Amino acid sequence: MENELQDKVKVERGVLNSWYMEVQRTKDEADKYRKHRERTLGHESQLHLAMKEIEQLRVALRQAEEHAHYQSYDAPSELIDLLKRTYHIEEIAFEVKRRSAESAMLAAKDQMNKISKMQRGFFGAVRIAHTGCMDNISELISSAKQRLAIVQDECEEREKRWNRISSILDREDLINYSSSLSSTTMPISGNQYLSGISHTPSNNGINNSLSSGDYLC
Repeated sequence: MENELQDKVKVERGVLNSWYMEVQRTKDEADKYRKHRERTLGHESQLHLAMKEIEQLRVALRQAEEHAHYQSYDAPSELIDLLKRTYHIEEIAFEVKRRSAESAMLAAKDQMNKISKMQRGFFGAVRIAHTGCMDNISELISSAKQRLAIVQDECEEREKRWNRISSILDREDLINYSSSLSSTTMPISGNQYLSGISHTPSNNGINNSLSSGDYLC
């Protein structure tokens, strides 16, 4: 019985070493494409090498999946608890960043509405035209929309990454979707925040039409 166990351990170690060498070879191949791409100047050549690199990484990922299925790996409870804690901390940090980006956009919208109301009067329109207020509002909105776009990208990346981890470990309970902030409070695009901005007619040739796609006076 003891000899059988020893033989089984040797076989599993052999398979593990063989798998590791194959994955490492594939990763080395991907690194070769990456280094070549970094030394290449042409955009088309860089894209071609990037696609080659991605393909090698996909191969390595498939090999890792096959090994995981072969080993029938059961993650220890301590690891699952740590992953759940990490997911929860990421969730809190993401929500803070999302709220901050949304607040920045709402503040820019509020300032834009105030400028819009001021433009309705002749003296207000003249004063605004000579102070560069609209340029400042344009910068605020552009910055806020960029922050929202970054939050959106992070949300999508985070969701894909944790779904992948959950799938690899075969633990559907790893992510608690009922409390997931990324699925219940998805970030909103800047255009949706700007949709309620008031529009006023032109005064003395000054353009007061303010829309989400036109930030300049």
